[in-house]
Amino acid sequence: MILTLFYMIATSIQSRRILFLKTHLSSLFQGNTNTYPSIMFYNKTLGSYKESKSTMNDYENDEFMTSCLCVNKTDARLEELLWYYGDMRLCTIFPQQKVDISSWLTYQYGKTFFPLHINNRNGNLLQSEYKLYILVEADLESYNPLAVTHATKVEDYGLIITWTANKNIDLIIESDLDMVAKFFIAAMEGQCYVNNGLLLKRIESMYRFQFCLSKYSDENSFIFFQLS
Repeated sequence: MILTLFYMIATSIQSRRILFLKTHLSSLFQGNTNTYPSIMFYNKTLGSYKESKSTMNDYENDEFMTSCLCVNKTDARLEELLWYYGDMRLCTIFPQQKVDISSWLTYQYGKTFFPLHINNRNGNLLQSEYKLYILVEADLESYNPLAVTHATKVEDYGLIITWTANKNIDLIIESDLDMVAKFFIAAMEGQCYVNNGLLLKRIESMYRFQFCLSKYSDENSFIFFQLS
């Protein structure tokens, strides 16, 4: 009985958090698209500590403001710090950040084991009127085999459309306001290990890319072309 009561209270608190964040995000994405900010969750990863102290400070400052993948990263400035706890921060960045994905790889639709163990088929559940694109970065050097069984599944928060990898695994996910709010809340609550036991480094909303969609002969695959 007591456990049931605690569960009901926790569920109610989480629902209120999601509603509050969703309402705030909705207010930010009103009006002219040129005035939209980027919303970013940032988690300083273990990889940062491998740098020397002086290098680490420069590295952290660059990484904190926006992703190094953004073509307009030098223009990025902090607009509003919405939340922080330890090394984790949720904030708004202006102007809205953009990523050139012309050299990225298409992420296959359906169940895959490479580059991540994912069942990528969540696109039909998205609310088209609140569609957003988010960049998700996970640190490749932070693999934790013990985290695999309870890792957050990134495919629960949208459709992965393209990816690349260097020091991170980087994904562009087509999502919506409700799913993005839930993803932020999950990360803020410490659910920072994602598929394959990798540590989540960043979730950042991006400029609304437009894509021309066509199918392969394989109905479970797609080709995405960026339109100018």
